[in-house]
Amino acid sequence: MGTSDITVDVYYFDKPIQISVTVDWGSMTYGYSTGKWNPDTHKYSEEPINPIAVNSNKITVSNNSDIGITAQFEYVPDLAYSQINGYFTQQDRVDGTQINKYNLNKVDSQSTWLWLKGTLPQGSEGTTITSGICTVTLRGGWAL
Repeated sequence: MGTSDITVDVYYFDKPIQISVTVDWGSMTYGYSTGKWNPDTHKYSEEPINPIAVNSNKITVSNNSDIGITAQFEYVPDLAYSQINGYFTQQDRVDGTQINKYNLNKVDSQSTWLWLKGTLPQGSEGTTITSGICTVTLRGGWAL
């Protein structure tokens, strides 16, 4: 049986690390239409579910921390509306580059837009529903 020495390093920080993050949400309100009648094809066009106003689907995460953070985005449809899917883009465009997270350095800010697609069940006309839940998960320590 042998023995060995090991060096133990201890770091002293002058001040505690501050984590401060602001998440700004649009109203997350959307309008639904069954589409427009196309007399040539005798079908309704399939249009996405649209945000009801400019930037109503926008989420902005502002990192005011002493360290970098990761912001992860998720949309989970309500069980009653599982046919509605959500995705996030880097630009305010339905066909923008899709993302599901941002790495934000200290004192950094990024925005994403939530888009919904799918159809509502028959009988939903004229009603307001909660189609699902949008979650932003924050984790500290992405970059120093």
